[in-house]
Amino acid sequence: MRKVVLKLGGSLITDKSKPFSVRSERVLSIVEVIREAVSSGIEVVIVHGGGSFGHFAAKSEIDEKGRLTNESVPRISDAMMELNQIVMLHFLNAGLKAVSFPPHSICLASCQFSTFNCNFTPLLKAFVSGLIPVTFGDIVLGDNGCGPFIISGDDLSMMIAREIKADSVVFATDVDGVYRDPKDASSLISSIRLEDIPGIMKEIKFPSSVPDVTEGLPGKLLKIYRYLGGISSHPVVAIVNGSLKGELSAAILGRKIRGTMIY
Repeated sequence: MRKVVLKLGGSLITDKSKPFSVRSERVLSIVEVIREAVSSGIEVVIVHGGGSFGHFAAKSEIDEKGRLTNESVPRISDAMMELNQIVMLHFLNAGLKAVSFPPHSICLASCQFSTFNCNFTPLLKAFVSGLIPVTFGDIVLGDNGCGPFIISGDDLSMMIAREIKADSVVFATDVDGVYRDPKDASSLISSIRLEDIPGIMKEIKFPSSVPDVTEGLPGKLLKIYRYLGGISSHPVVAIVNGSLKGELSAAILGRKIRGTMIY
């Protein structure tokens, strides 16, 4: 069976320019692609970003307090749970056997090593039992009194991919892939070797026009490099436009895409 971690970007499923707004038609389209993939035998774990829910709540906390504190946890986790409930409702209405695993209940940030420690045992049990685990970017408490910290959906996608030995990690975004210059449609990078990511990042012009406390595309590429670098047999990573059903389906099935593949 082909094992896939599918990360649904916050900008894909929400409108980041409008707080607490969901792109319902896109979510419904994505759900249809997932349902078809699962019917064909694909085993999938789904991770979604914070979009106009978590990112705005986190940015508001930072603007008001100067940093995230333990008092920030209820506000941010509640915003993410609200988005997750909407996403889960779409999944369940489509007949998908999805089960939610909120990171604030299974993960801690490590003060000493600037990493995250998560108890994925329940999630992994759900996965091998034929269910579809769903998790999301969230705020988590720190061990030994530090933190709290944001654990991004990208962090979780990479961590879970390693746990399940995924064949592929698909990042469904609102763009076609990685561009050297987002204003130049001809500058799409179709293929990147994992070890070349640091060099490629020096060539890319990264725009930033909306709140993203997880560093957007630069953060994504760095996390791919950090989590998968040094692994002899790592999953293939696809960055694809998730609003295009055909491209998203092809990426999940391991077929040729118009997007960026990282090997």
